[in-house]
Amino acid sequence: MKFVCLIALIFCFMISTVAAQMSCATRSGIVSKLAEKFQEKQVALGLDTGGRVIELFVSSTGSFTILMSYPNGQSCVAATGEGWQTIGLSTKR
Repeated sequence: MKFVCLIALIFCFMISTVAAQMSCATRSGIVSKLAEKFQEKQVALGLDTGGRVIELFVSSTGSFTILMSYPNGQSCVAATGEGWQTIGLSTKR
């Protein structure tokens, strides 16, 4: 039983750490910073089952940011990285 409680405690700590590291602000503010600081532009977006808009911003050098925008107007950076590559996948119907 102690092992299960320890695992649960570690899991909760990991979730709270990730949430604390996520940068949140208005969408327009984040998008402006992505353009100015990293030259990233929106290349894809979608709506998830929770009602959030998920957007992908990529620069010509391969840096990328995944942005989540919530129905309440808040947007948060979910992930950032380097080396983004687009693979010839088309979702057009």
